[in-house]
Amino acid sequence: MKRHTPLALILLAVSLVACQAVTIPTPVPYRQPAPSTPQPTDTPATEEPGATPEPIEPQAPRLIAIEPAVGQELPVDAPIVLSFDQAMDPESVAEAWSLEPSSDGSWEWPDETTALLTPPESGWERDTRYTLRLATTTISREGLSLLEAVEREFRTVGYLEVTEAFPLPESENVTCDSAFRVAFNRPVVPLVGIADASELPQPLVIAPETAGRGEWINTSIYRFVPDAPLAPGTRYVVTVAQGLGDQTGGLLDEAYTWTFATEAPRVLSVSPEPNAPFADPDGGVRITFAQPVDQASASTRFKLRDLDLGACARGDIAWEDDTLVFTPALPLLPGGVYRATLEAGTAARSGDQTIAEETSWEFTVAGPPSVLSTSIAEGQRNVDRGMGLQISFTQPISRASFAEHLVISPTTKAYSYWNPSSTEVQLSTYLQPSTRYTLSIGANLVGAYGQPMVEPFELGFQ
Repeated sequence: MKRHTPLALILLAVSLVACQAVTIPTPVPYRQPAPSTPQPTDTPATEEPGATPEPIEPQAPRLIAIEPAVGQELPVDAPIVLSFDQAMDPESVAEAWSLEPSSDGSWEWPDETTALLTPPESGWERDTRYTLRLATTTISREGLSLLEAVEREFRTVGYLEVTEAFPLPESENVTCDSAFRVAFNRPVVPLVGIADASELPQPLVIAPETAGRGEWINTSIYRFVPDAPLAPGTRYVVTVAQGLGDQTGGLLDEAYTWTFATEAPRVLSVSPEPNAPFADPDGGVRITFAQPVDQASASTRFKLRDLDLGACARGDIAWEDDTLVFTPALPLLPGGVYRATLEAGTAARSGDQTIAEETSWEFTVAGPPSVLSTSIAEGQRNVDRGMGLQISFTQPISRASFAEHLVISPTTKAYSYWNPSSTEVQLSTYLQPSTRYTLSIGANLVGAYGQPMVEPFELGFQ
């Protein structure tokens, strides 16, 4: 027969367990154990058999470095530096070296592994490629020969050279607002602050003497900006003096000189323009020069001739800055053809340059205007109301005068559109169908220069 535990006993046991206090242990911080101290012992250490060190046999010497390095230039007063990996025998080094091209030199030893081949009192030859050789008869202090022979090429510092000059050498017609610039093949000045810039060399000598301000744009480019424009028609000579030195000790072997000429006097523009068909009768003639010229020289060389009459026009010459202004004593003849001439030889205000060629051109004087043609014929019928009306004149017209003296009957509003020369106008207006219109222009209409119409104009159309 199976026996069962009474339920009451089970519940009593559970309640006792639940009421029992539970103790949680307090965590203890981890501590790094202290290193153990070896305890002294009375037992002597015994060396293992075969552990006795043996001396290393001497090795053949080697050259481990040489100055100047490959690609580096050697100053003419600097030594060649040889660095060995061990102490050397100085006498053997002094006997085993050679230099091509041949040059005297002496050996110094700042320490037992470093040898300096110092140049002769006059220094190494500048801008020269040397070949240094060191034979294997070179021995160390231990008596061992150099592992392998040494052969090294190097170049001494060259000469300072001008690589660029501006204005370009031998150039002509250089603008008078140009600055000077010269560039060198190596740094001439060190990098300095603005406060020290005034102490840097000023390498340019300019003739004729020119006032201005010079500055080093960088260590090898110098620029000089004149205080005033250069004199026109003048040949300048610029020199960089011999002996200018660079930061490597290189010198300018000989003076560098270049020349250029500023722009010679020349005619920049004229008025009226060549072949102008409608010149102002009272406008005179104007010649503007590219630079200042000798005014008397230019005035005596100017002439204005009437080609129809074969006579020269009389008038006065005045100057507006660099512009010659000729004002005729009487208005030029309407419709007349004239030739203006400036003979060769006009001289610059400074320098010895002159205008080498004659300047000559022709123009026609505007006359009184008249109607040349219209897009609608007199008496034309069935005119398209949307096509407008175009009127062409023989001379430029005063647009204000046209607006004042144009009459369309029956009255209608019209809009006018002119070509640039004011010789042609397009009228746009509102026209009624089956209507006869009359367009008239009074004789008081004047041209662009005030000449009245030759005769009044009238046009009828439907």
